[in-house]
Amino acid sequence: MKAYNDAEGYNLNSSDPIVQRLIKVSDAMSQKLKFQSNAADKNIKINDRQDLTPEVLSQLSTYAAQLINSMRDEFGAPHVIVTNGSVKFAGDIADEVTADHWILAVENAHDVPAINRAAAKSGLFSKAIANMYEDAALAKATSNLGQWNLTLDDFKQLVFVSLKSFMANDEEWSHANSILGKTAHGEEQYFGVSFSTSIGENVSSVPGKTLNFDSHFAFVPQDSPYWVDESKFDKTAIKNETVSADEIKQLESDLATKKTVTNTAKTALATTKTNTTKAQNALTAAKTALATAKQQQTSAQTALTNAQAAVKTATAAVAAAQKAVDETSASDATKQQALNDAKAALKAAQAVQSQKQASLTAAKAKLATANQALAQAKAKLASAEATLKAGQQALANKEAYLDSLTHADANLVAAKQAVVDSQTAYDQAVQAFKAAQATADSDAVTYQQLQQAADTVKQVLVAAQAKLDQLLQTKALNDAIDRTNQETNQSKSAQGERVTNTEYDATNGSGAALNTKHALGTEHATTSGNTVTLKAHRALSTEQATTLQRRKAAMAAATTKPTSTLPQTDEAAGRTASVLGLMMIGLVGMLGATKRRKRI
Repeated sequence: MKAYNDAEGYNLNSSDPIVQRLIKVSDAMSQKLKFQSNAADKNIKINDRQDLTPEVLSQLSTYAAQLINSMRDEFGAPHVIVTNGSVKFAGDIADEVTADHWILAVENAHDVPAINRAAAKSGLFSKAIANMYEDAALAKATSNLGQWNLTLDDFKQLVFVSLKSFMANDEEWSHANSILGKTAHGEEQYFGVSFSTSIGENVSSVPGKTLNFDSHFAFVPQDSPYWVDESKFDKTAIKNETVSADEIKQLESDLATKKTVTNTAKTALATTKTNTTKAQNALTAAKTALATAKQQQTSAQTALTNAQAAVKTATAAVAAAQKAVDETSASDATKQQALNDAKAALKAAQAVQSQKQASLTAAKAKLATANQALAQAKAKLASAEATLKAGQQALANKEAYLDSLTHADANLVAAKQAVVDSQTAYDQAVQAFKAAQATADSDAVTYQQLQQAADTVKQVLVAAQAKLDQLLQTKALNDAIDRTNQETNQSKSAQGERVTNTEYDATNGSGAALNTKHALGTEHATTSGNTVTLKAHRALSTEQATTLQRRKAAMAAATTKPTSTLPQTDEAAGRTASVLGLMMIGLVGMLGATKRRKRI
C-alpha cells in the first residue's frame, strides 16, 4: 500500500507491477481471512431495525474498531475511538439512508443528503456536496423479506465481510487507505458502524425482490473544520470489553508456556512419586532386616545365657573334683579321669561361650547396620515425601494459573469491575472523612462556647460566695451580740441593777442624738425600710468580753472555710443559675430574720 500511495496508484493502470502485486496480495488475503463465530453472540436475536439498539451498535462498533486498529498498528497509523456520539452518528446515517430507500448497489454512490442530515444532528459540518464521513458497502442481500432471523454473530460477520471487501479486492484501494487511517491526518478518529436496509429487485445477481443490508463505517476527524457545535457530539469513549488480537496472542503464548511448565511439573511429580515408592520399599526392607537382626540377637543372647550356665556348671564340677582329689590325695585313676573329664567339659564350655560371644557380637553389628539402614531409609522417605508435597503444590499452582488463563475473558471483566468498585469505595471513604472532619470542627467550637459560659458562671459564683461570706459574718456578729445581751440581762437581774437604754431614730439621713452615758459596749445597726435604729449597750464585764472575743474568733474561723466545689464546665448553665437562685433566697431569708429581731 505504501508503494501504491507513493506512486499515486489511483492513476496507474491494472498492468502496472505495483497494481499487480496488490491484486495478488488482495487475492491471497481474501482466501486467508475467515470469520470466527461466537456462541454467545448467536444467542442475541436481531429481527428488525428496532433490535439494532445503541447497545448492539456499540458492540458492533467496538468489534469493527478492534479489527481496524489491529490493521492500523501494522502501518503505525493512529487508532479509531468508539464514543457515544460516533455510534449515534453512524446510526443516524443508517436511519436517514433507510428513510431515503437508498440502495447502494443500485445507486453506486453515497447518499450525501442523508449523511448531511445526520451530521447536522451531531453538530458536524453538514453542507458537503460529497461524502466526507463514511465508507459503505453492500453487506448482504436476501430474498427473505419478513423477519430478519439474524443474530449478533450474523451482524459481526457482515462487519467482517464489509472490511474484507474494503481491504481485499482487485479493483480499488481508496477504501483500504481510509480504513488504514490515511485520511486521519495523524490523529485518532471517532468511529461507529451501523446498517441501513432497503428492498430492491435483482440486486447483486439475486433474482426478484431482495432485502439489502448496507454497512456504514462512519469516521469523524478531530480537525476543527469538521465541527460546528461540539456540544451535540458526546465524546465519551465506550470501553472495549473484547480481548484484542495482541492480547489473545499474549494469552495463547502464556498458556502454551504454562502448559509446558505444567507438563514439566507433572513429569517431576511422577518421578518424585516413583522415588517415593522406592524409598518406601527400601524402608520396608530395612524394617524387615531390623526385625531379623533383632530375632538373631535374641537367639544369640539365649545361646550365650545357656553357654554361661554350662560354664558355671562345669566350673562347679571341676571345683568338686579338685576338692575330692585334695581330700583323698588318692591317685585313683577313676577320680583322675573324673577330674580330666571335668576340665575337658570346662574347656569345651569355654569354647562354646567364646563362639556364642562372637555370634552375639556379630548380631550386634548386624543390628547396628540395620538401624543405620533404617535411619537412612527414613531420611530418604522424608525427603521424597517433602519433594512429593512440593511437586503437588506446584502442580496445583500451575493448574490454577492454567485455569485463570483459560477463563481470561471473565477474569478481565471481573478485574475491571473490581477497579470500579475500589474507586467507588475510595470516593465514599473520602466523603465520610470530610463529614467526620466537619463534625470535629463543630464540636471544637461548641466546646469553646461552653468553656466561656462556664468561666462566666464561675465568676458570678465567686462574687456570690463573697457576698454570702460577708452576710454570714454579719449574722454571726448579731448572734454574738444577742447572746451577750442575754448574759448581761441575766447578770443585771442577779445584781439587782436596772439599766435603761435610750434609743434615737434617724430618718432619711437626718441628725440623731445618741445617749452614750452607758453605751460603752459594741454598737449594732439594723435596717428597716428607710429607718436606721442604733442601739447602745452597756459596757461588758471582763468575763463577758472574753467570752465574746472567743466567739468572734470561732466565727472568723468558720467563715474562712473553703467553699464548696464549683460546678464542672460541662454542666448546663441552667443548673448554675438554679444554685445561685437558691443561695440568694437563703440570703434574703437570713436578712429578713435579722431585720425582725428586736433589741431592748
